[in-house]
Parts: sequence; C-alpha cells; structure tokens
Amino acid sequence: MSLANRYLPYSVFLNTAGSVDAWINQVQSTNLAGGVSLFEETSGSEYDRQYVAAKEVAPTVAIETTDLTALSTVGYAGVLVNCGSGTPGCTIYARQLPLGSLPAAIGASDHITALITDGLMVPKRISAGNNEVAKFQIELHPILGTTATYSGSKPIVYTNAQTIPSGQSATSNIFSAGPVKFTVSGGSSTLLQGISQTAVDFGIQVMKETTDAEVYPSHISIIGRNARFEFTSKDPTVQATIGDGISVSAFGSYFRAVTQNGQRVAAATTSHVSVSGTAGMVTPGTFNLTHKRAGEVAYIYTPSFASSALITISVAAAIPTS
Repeated sequence: MSLANRYLPYSVFLNTAGSVDAWINQVQSTNLAGGVSLFEETSGSEYDRQYVAAKEVAPTVAIETTDLTALSTVGYAGVLVNCGSGTPGCTIYARQLPLGSLPAAIGASDHITALITDGLMVPKRISAGNNEVAKFQIELHPILGTTATYSGSKPIVYTNAQTIPSGQSATSNIFSAGPVKFTVSGGSSTLLQGISQTAVDFGIQVMKETTDAEVYPSHISIIGRNARFEFTSKDPTVQATIGDGISVSAFGSYFRAVTQNGQRVAAATTSHVSVSGTAGMVTPGTFNLTHKRAGEVAYIYTPSFASSALITISVAAAIPTS
C-alpha cells in the first residue's frame, strides 16, 4: 500500500491578540525546523552512547514570499505573535494534494495546520535580480506561551484533517530589482542605474532563551538590528564617486512593481517598494571585468542610526528618475 497524498505550501495567517490580522500571500515555501538538541552522555570507560534525552527544543520557521507588500505587516520591528479569544496567533497551512487530482478544496477537512500561538516574526532578507522576481524571507521564532486557555502546549502544535479559511489573495504583487539613489554628505545625489542584483539584509539579532531547565524557550526579543544593503551595477563610472567609501546623508534601494497583464508600473506611481536610510557609508566591493561580458561593480551600503531610525520601509514608494 503506497502513500496516496502529498502536501503543498499555502498562505500563512496572522491573527494575534496585538490586533495584527493579515495573510502572508504568494508563499513560495514554509520550512519548519524542529530545533531539537540532545543530551548525549556516557561516562567512565564506556565508548558507546549510554544516555540520550532532549536538552532543548527551539523551533524556527522560514517563510519565503514574492509579495513584498508583506513588509507592511512584518515591518522592521517584527510582529509579536500572541494569542487570545478569537486570535489564535499564527497558522501555517499544508494543503493536501491527493493522488491523481488537483489540490483539495480549502474548505475540505483534508489539510494540516501548524499553529504557533506565541513567538516573534521578523524580516530577514529581500533579494532580487534584473527582471527576476524579488523574494522576501521571513523568520518566525515560536516559543512556549503562558496565556491560560489559549497558548499551545508546545511552541508548534500540528493538527491533521483541518480546513483552510478563505482570505488568501491571489498572486497580484510582483516586484523586481530597481535603481539605487544616494546623496553624498554635503554633496550631490546620484541615481545609480544598471542594477543587476540588489539585496537588503535586515540584520535582526534575536535573543531566544529558556531558563529553569525547561525544554522550550519562553522568552523572545530583538537585541540588535544591523541592516546591510548589497547592490551590483553595470555602471562602473560611479566608482570615481565612491572610491574607498563615502558618507551619505540619504540612500534608497528600490524594487520596481510589475504590472499584471502588462509591463511595469510607472516610476512616478506610488506602488513600488523602497528601503532607505539617512546616514551611513557606501563602500566598494568587487569591480569585475570579464572577457566578452559587461563589467560590474558591487557595493555595500551600511546604514547608521540617524534622527529616529536606522532604516525606513515603504510599500507605497515612487521611483526617482533623476
């Protein structure tokens, strides 16, 4: 007898006691890592493992989506996942794919849920290439909650034979790598075009702890944010401006929106995504010249805190043209 059914990723539903009620759509993958570490002990002159037991269970969930507008939900401060009456937290769905069929209807009791009642969801990375679909990576850290009645018995609770509620949106928000613009401190602005690759690493440092010899972590928080921007351009003339590195008073990395059933959203339309900073340095990476290939220069923008923020995220940005 063979296994008839398979399972596919579906959207992720956030419904928290902190009033976050949103779907993360256009999911490419949801990878749930068990995070189990063990005591593995022996003693004396014994050479085979004699004792094994769970030391710590600290699961993580990696979510990848092509919908960069999810940045408005997750944000740079992340989302506290907590639970209450009518607000279960975060539900990850695995949709059944029966033998010889299309995926089962979402209203059918055929699916699997992974419920995370307590934890922290943080942004991890955005990356895109020229005329390639941008990807947004999210990291979710489940913990053992303490809310009576509503917190799960484990950080992740799996349940079979479940339905999926309606609310997911169809694929409608696609972005690709756009230009970069920066202003030299006390100097002029440069709109850097010819972008072939661009990425934003949000640099979130999470503190996840367990105490009192408990197996599951019971505390989660952000203790550091060190964002870093990487971009590669086919315009090497900007090397004369950047040199060994320059101080900037403004920087923006843009992700261009694609028009469904069309080409591109107009640059002046506020439908694009930007991640920006107002201080820091742009430094050079590699200037690569290869036979029968256009030269490329890689750069890094390292933002520093200024005024009130290290970086600012917008999902309703216009793209500058000069």
